[in-house]
Amino acid sequence: MESPIKYILTWDEAFQSGSQVSGGKGWNLARLARYGFKIPRGIVLATRAYHEFIKYNQLQESAWTWMKKRFLQGN
Repeated sequence: MESPIKYILTWDEAFQSGSQVSGGKGWNLARLARYGFKIPRGIVLATRAYHEFIKYNQLQESAWTWMKKRFLQGN
């Protein structure tokens, strides 16, 4: 039986999952926590959860339009 997909990760789970699963910021915060730095309590939203949310809500085009306006045109 296939294990269920985890969308919310603890710092330890994010560290073990790597940046592909937990995203760059989540993974780096998890690394800091792992090596003893004081990190506020929190969770990491898996990258898959974000991508599925965007797709389910049909936000791909509006997200791209926003990014294009903000970053590519310098506004």
